[in-house]
Amino acid sequence: MRRRRHRGRARRQGRSLIEVHPIGAARARTIRWPVLRPGRPEQDAWFPEDEQPGTVHLGAFEDERLVGVATFFPDPCPGHEDVLAWRLRGMAALPDARGRGVGRLLVERGFTAARKAGAALVWCNGRLDAAGFYLKLGFAIDGGIFDPHGTGPHHRFVRRIDNIEAVCQKAE
Repeated sequence: MRRRRHRGRARRQGRSLIEVHPIGAARARTIRWPVLRPGRPEQDAWFPEDEQPGTVHLGAFEDERLVGVATFFPDPCPGHEDVLAWRLRGMAALPDARGRGVGRLLVERGFTAARKAGAALVWCNGRLDAAGFYLKLGFAIDGGIFDPHGTGPHHRFVRRIDNIEAVCQKAE
């Protein structure tokens, strides 16, 4: 049986089509703030990198409704300064969109953007409860537990993207 590949889209049985498209920073914050910074001032969801040249904001849409976001931008990875790296930051999905491939699609699309820009590595600071997600996508834990910005315990995760095609095929 041959699998049909969707570029930037996924359909789950009984679910709507999910598509990933570039979006603006303001739109990314509409998901980022309530999911990642609940109860905190809206300004906590504004990142200095949001408006930098080269920053890519991605949105996952289900039936034209924004259900997930991720931001990618060039940023050296601590301890890996010898390779061109991009950082994933502000990744969030609405609770009713989780577990349906939204995050995977956002990360895969970000890998593609980073690779096109010449990056060999993507990294992020991820919450401990998201470790399984990152590990499943081929990231590795890089260092100990820390608490950036008082948002809870995190690990740094790193992923080489030199052979992105193999990663995308494995994730399907």
